[in-house]
Amino acid sequence: MEEMIPERWAHFRTWDYHPSNQNPILLLSLSPLNECFVWGEVNVDPKKYTTELISEKIIEASGDLKFKLNRIDPL
Repeated sequence: MEEMIPERWAHFRTWDYHPSNQNPILLLSLSPLNECFVWGEVNVDPKKYTTELISEKIIEASGDLKFKLNRIDPL
């Protein structure tokens, strides 16, 4: 999906962190017309993955885009 999102748009990542449940990480982009597109999602289980593996999954899903904001929702 990243191929369909223009690089010039504003890109964001948000992570709904929880120490024991699945953690959804959303990849979003905002168009020049203020339309928000959720174009990617990574679901990780903190019981099964190390921080390093979670980081690798986020990097892989993010592609080469530059993100203006990375938000982690605290407990």
